[in-house]
Amino acid sequence: MAAIIYKLVLIINNPLNQSEFLLVKQTRPSKFGDEEYDSYVDSDLWDFPSTPLNLVNGGNESSSVEVKGAESYSEKIELRNFDVDLAINRIKDQLVIGVAELGDLRVRKYVEEAEFGPPPIVQTLFVDGNFVAGGEHLKESCKWMSVQSCLNWLVEVTPSTDRVGPLAVTGLLNDSLPSRAWKVPHHLNYQEYPPGVTLVPMQSRTGKPFLTTNLIVFAPDCSSDYSGDISSVASGDALIVDPGCHSYLHEELKNIIASLPKKLVVFLTHHHRDHVDGLSAVQKCNPDAVLLAHENTFRRLRKDDWSLGYTSISGGEDICIGGHRLNVVFSPGHTDGHLALLHASTHSLIVGDHCVGQGSAVLDVTSGGNMTEYFKSTYKFMDLSPHVLIPMHGRVNLWPKHMLCGYLQNRRSREASILKAIENGAVTLFDIVANVYSEVDKRAWPFAGSNVRLHVDHLAQQDKLPKGFSIQKFRKTCGLRFLSRWICTMLTNSFTSKNHKLRSSKLLVVSAVVVFAVFYSVKKGLFIHNRIINFLSSSDDTFFPQLNTHSHPRNDTFYNFDLPSCEFSKRRVKMEFGDWIAPKELQHSMSDEELFWRASMIPNVVEFPYNRIPKVAFMFLTKGKMPLAPLWERFFKGHQGLYSIYLHTSPNYTFEPPKSSVFYNSRIPSQDVQWGKKTMIDAERRLLANALLDFSNERFILLSETCIPIYNFTTIYTHLINSNQSFLGLFDDPRRRGRGRYNHKMWPTISISDWRKGSQWFEVQRRLAIEIVSDSRPNISRRIGLDDYLTPPNVTHDMTDEELLWRASMAPKIPQYPFERVPKVAFMFLTRGPVFMAPFWDKFFEGHEGLYSIYVHSNPSYNGSVPQNSAFFGRRIPSKEVGWGKVSMIEAERRLLANALLDISNQRFVLLSEACIPLFDFKTVYNYLINAKKNHVMAYDEPGAVGRGRYNYHMYPEISLKQWRKGSQWFEMGRELAIEVVSDQIYFPIFQKYCHGSCYADEHYLPTFVSIKFWEGNSNRSLTWVDWSKGGPHPARKFLPSAVDRLVKFGPKIMHFH
Repeated sequence: MAAIIYKLVLIINNPLNQSEFLLVKQTRPSKFGDEEYDSYVDSDLWDFPSTPLNLVNGGNESSSVEVKGAESYSEKIELRNFDVDLAINRIKDQLVIGVAELGDLRVRKYVEEAEFGPPPIVQTLFVDGNFVAGGEHLKESCKWMSVQSCLNWLVEVTPSTDRVGPLAVTGLLNDSLPSRAWKVPHHLNYQEYPPGVTLVPMQSRTGKPFLTTNLIVFAPDCSSDYSGDISSVASGDALIVDPGCHSYLHEELKNIIASLPKKLVVFLTHHHRDHVDGLSAVQKCNPDAVLLAHENTFRRLRKDDWSLGYTSISGGEDICIGGHRLNVVFSPGHTDGHLALLHASTHSLIVGDHCVGQGSAVLDVTSGGNMTEYFKSTYKFMDLSPHVLIPMHGRVNLWPKHMLCGYLQNRRSREASILKAIENGAVTLFDIVANVYSEVDKRAWPFAGSNVRLHVDHLAQQDKLPKGFSIQKFRKTCGLRFLSRWICTMLTNSFTSKNHKLRSSKLLVVSAVVVFAVFYSVKKGLFIHNRIINFLSSSDDTFFPQLNTHSHPRNDTFYNFDLPSCEFSKRRVKMEFGDWIAPKELQHSMSDEELFWRASMIPNVVEFPYNRIPKVAFMFLTKGKMPLAPLWERFFKGHQGLYSIYLHTSPNYTFEPPKSSVFYNSRIPSQDVQWGKKTMIDAERRLLANALLDFSNERFILLSETCIPIYNFTTIYTHLINSNQSFLGLFDDPRRRGRGRYNHKMWPTISISDWRKGSQWFEVQRRLAIEIVSDSRPNISRRIGLDDYLTPPNVTHDMTDEELLWRASMAPKIPQYPFERVPKVAFMFLTRGPVFMAPFWDKFFEGHEGLYSIYVHSNPSYNGSVPQNSAFFGRRIPSKEVGWGKVSMIEAERRLLANALLDISNQRFVLLSEACIPLFDFKTVYNYLINAKKNHVMAYDEPGAVGRGRYNYHMYPEISLKQWRKGSQWFEMGRELAIEVVSDQIYFPIFQKYCHGSCYADEHYLPTFVSIKFWEGNSNRSLTWVDWSKGGPHPARKFLPSAVDRLVKFGPKIMHFH
């Protein structure tokens, strides 16, 4: 769970003037010890006295400090668990010289910090108080101030003058201001600092360690002293900056936009997805909104982001919002179109991604990122002397010049190390990275490589590189050459760490194989190449992922949970197994990328769980008519069920064969084809992909409208089905029409020695067909049509367990998902009858639709009903009888996993019983699971009778006694492990055969399986708390069915469900 820091803030009134309260000068950050950096000094910052609240083990019942009203906030903070005496004494030490006594302490408010990230989260308790004695001996670092004097410092700012901090604004000043016409929707957590500048962190497709992008809103009620008749590039009544939230938050974003004045200005700092993903929602909600962006930003937007016009800005322009002036600041470096925004009256600077709340900023070399420009922009910011820096990720920074100097120092220190490495003889990217980043985890070296490239370019511009160093030769060592050396190093380290006796000759062989594999993978256009290109295109000292590219959550990093939601069709009421293995019709609305991804899917369970007659797919690539169709009709006659036909014709061709023809309804969705152009390859792959959707198709023949068969069907069918080879005519032609057509820009992905010529007509087996359609890198948005293959419209189906497990084990050879997907958590309930805690779970799930799936496996004889408004309505899966502790319980768990795996969006899987309840709110549970890097399966070696004593020696050699593990049946796991569990045809059959009697299968199967195959990816603990206090094989139940009404009444409030 995310760490929490609790803070106590005292608001002390002046006994001589009740309109004044006490502020303390805040401690400055440490100096750099560098004359240049230390010359940039932020002005003094004043704020309420505060200190952390320390937890006390066992509680603090003997506290001498009484804080009235604390019981009203006991659900959020129990003060008796903290050392309040120590906190008060610390605050007194900040304020007075000598002895002082504080009294009449009363809680004013409790403020939960907005989700800026990363942890720890700060929760603040504001307490009113007075000096009872000793208040006349204040330190020089204290002063009494009124609300009005503080507001003057905050909203009528002169650069480099004293400032007031956020505690005073949040704790008192905002409450003292008149009620605003515009209010943030009550369910959103936000921060308003300085007054009038509202930050609403919203979850987005950003990079770690952040989860959110700050939506910044200006919506002043009345004009300031700034005249509205000046020349401004745009004016309005409200302004928002960088609407970049996930698509599942678009409705919340629309609520914000709808609540703002209609005369709205939208300002973009740059084009990365985590800053613009909400633009389409803004445009739908307010089509009259004015978009302001740099031209380099706007040209990188997608058409579905913003389809209307925009106003180009390049820095130096003024924007007038409700009479308030904001100045545009051109700040390239992060990208070549990056902009900042200075709010004149508060002198707060919105810096986009030039700075982030923690760590270093990312420079995007694929979008004009430049180190020289980054340094210039940093100095430009410091010359502005802003009073506060507002980044788009993380908390505001109250010491702007110090933060910016820290960025300069960090970059220059790294650059000096790079220069030293070059002077010592490093000439390649890999040599420099290995030298400069030797203490950094080697897995981060590709990110470091990108950073080094930018620094070397910067050194070259300054003419600091040694004379013998060639920048041209250096650039040739980037990319693939760096990648191959990096992989060899990773592999060598991996092998030597696991086996110190491994000989160097074997390492050389393995390294050579890896390098060959890298080249081969690049040649094939597989995932390794695409991923590494992205790695090498980013640059950041702390190695954050590149923000302008989106990578869906992988098996090892279920973090960036970044993605628009999918709406799925509900056309079918009941699935049939045939729906998954053979489409009933060829017409669909999948794009090519979606189609290729779906066609590339292969099951981890090799055996087909049904009696399948292999078919030959006859694929016709035509311009229109099929003049020889009558001949083909006679060829196919009498052989139904042994062939499939697919026609790719011109989209403009409208003639439809008669219903009696074998070619009726055989046309696939097509596009225009130019003979001899790459569109012909597209058409061939499109035909293959459509044919691959039918799992019975084993051989694939490409034909034209002028082809005819020269043997009968039986001869051709028998020859092809019994062949283990594919048939493609290819040869090395040294002539002009062969090697002469080679383009040297294809190197090194395709070398001239790889280049071949041949006929376009081919016949291939299924394995090669899958490889052909998998040779792609889809990167598109979700479209209607793929849903039938991704998410079951209903959990009811007629598949057998064998069919279900086979279907659930499928994984695509193209790793990228061709749709923008919201990752979900699958909650799987294994019950005897009803989920009697369902009303409580309904409260837990309320408001989070699209982020979870529910699957209930109950006794088949149970026929109870569920209200239609419940999250559990229609979520029972086809089930079988379960004997607790028997193998049938493992079968039920695998059945639940398999059903949940049918929904591609499910990424984490939790097994629960009808008596389980959540201990935290949904958002907390969801964020923890989606960002988990490990599985949570309890597995330990128990030497006693209930552990090793249950082992059956007939399980050897597949399962040895040393591998035998025990644990709780309740688990939580990621998708990769879930697929392996349902695909297991080695260990599960052994448990079916030998785990009986005193061997409780549910306590041993999964722990043993995970310890054998996934021990490195397992946390070795359960996330389900179980009470074994009553003894025996079953845990004690804390909540019986009779407790549900009271839980529903009090639980959601205690656990902060909303």
